[in-house]
Amino acid sequence: MKIVSIIGLVFLLLMSANAPGLPKGGWEAGVGRAGITPEEPVWMGGFGFRDRPAEAKEQDLWAKALALKDAKGKTVVMITVDVVKIPKNVSDTIRGILHSRFGLTKAEILINCSHTHSGPALEDVNGIPFSDEMQSPEQTARIARYTSRFVGEVLAAAGNAINSMKPATVYADNGVTRFQVNRRNNPIENLNRQTQLNGPIEHSVPVLKVVGADKALKAIVFGYACHPTILRGYLWSGDFPGYAQQRLEELYPTATAMFCQGAGGDVSALPPKRTREYAEQYGRELAGAVQQVVDGEMPLLDPEVTAVYAEIPLPYKRIPSPEELLKTAESGAGYEKRWARRLLDILERGQQLDSSYPYPIQFWKLGSQQMIALGGELTIEYAIKLKQMLGENLFVFGYSNDLMGYIPSLTVLSEGGYEGYSAQYYHTHPGPWAPSIETIILKESLRLAEGAGLH
Repeated sequence: MKIVSIIGLVFLLLMSANAPGLPKGGWEAGVGRAGITPEEPVWMGGFGFRDRPAEAKEQDLWAKALALKDAKGKTVVMITVDVVKIPKNVSDTIRGILHSRFGLTKAEILINCSHTHSGPALEDVNGIPFSDEMQSPEQTARIARYTSRFVGEVLAAAGNAINSMKPATVYADNGVTRFQVNRRNNPIENLNRQTQLNGPIEHSVPVLKVVGADKALKAIVFGYACHPTILRGYLWSGDFPGYAQQRLEELYPTATAMFCQGAGGDVSALPPKRTREYAEQYGRELAGAVQQVVDGEMPLLDPEVTAVYAEIPLPYKRIPSPEELLKTAESGAGYEKRWARRLLDILERGQQLDSSYPYPIQFWKLGSQQMIALGGELTIEYAIKLKQMLGENLFVFGYSNDLMGYIPSLTVLSEGGYEGYSAQYYHTHPGPWAPSIETIILKESLRLAEGAGLH
């Protein structure tokens, strides 16, 4: 009788553990956040027309982190930051310290920037300053001090997330909202007369939901592919992603809301007036799309993590001669002149100009949910083609781990223009990308996904 009773008890426990609607368990999750609003006037990132530092604060800026541990003890950390770019030198510093403190590899750390153009500039060894005023000794010192503080705050947020991990369940799904426009194919001055929008676009809103053992919502990670360039003044703000996060944290007071920028390199919001009210409007629209997903039936993810990472050489089309650079340095203007001077400085130090750039590609699988994070200002065709290759439910993030400039599709590269050519002058790239970069990126993405157990 005792044996029968024990068997019956075990049977009941197994049945209850597998009962529909009950959490499978096995995940642990923790969140952390730290304020990154500058405390002294520093230059803003984005928009070359600005001629002075920021003046005040419209909205707080944040570094936020989500740590997830699977049933086998593997940990990954996602970090989101309200800045225009995460330069390679800053990203490498953060990931290096997290490796030394927690043993995390580059594959296990994902850093995504919202790309708000109303956030602070960071010290960038590969960037070309927008103006001579931006690289004055006073501003250079302020940006260096802020960058040091920024790194410390990001590390604090990540450390708090890792150290606070507790049992949780994790869910993922896609929503949709439609306030984007392909800015290359829809000139702003013509939009009022157009009856339909032109060019490729992708409206997905990826959502990851983390719920604690107490049933409280711990974290909402969401994304969208769209430039946060509504606000163009001198006030710190997260632009529409900042307002979307703020709205979600009002709707779900126990949750930390984190925004990941998608493949929005050639995508902007439908042209509004450049006011806070419009930034709030689009933020609420995005938050509403996320809310529909969060409050609905979301697939539950098994507690299993796969994380892989690679840095691949992206080749340049051609390298300018010293004579060409000298001519541009003497007769060019603005950022082209500063770009040529920077490359000449490299040559004068006896160094060679690089023929390629180390480009980061990261692939995660959280249970059945696949996500890919790519560096740079990824144009929208990459998201479309990656989903065709890897499945429509794929989460695609650009602006991750290193923002080295625009990553144009073959179409954009062949057309040229700002995203396909001239924006290269804002970085120490010696020339435009080679036409092969789209094929290289897509093939490496597929290789990583297959190695991670694509299904």
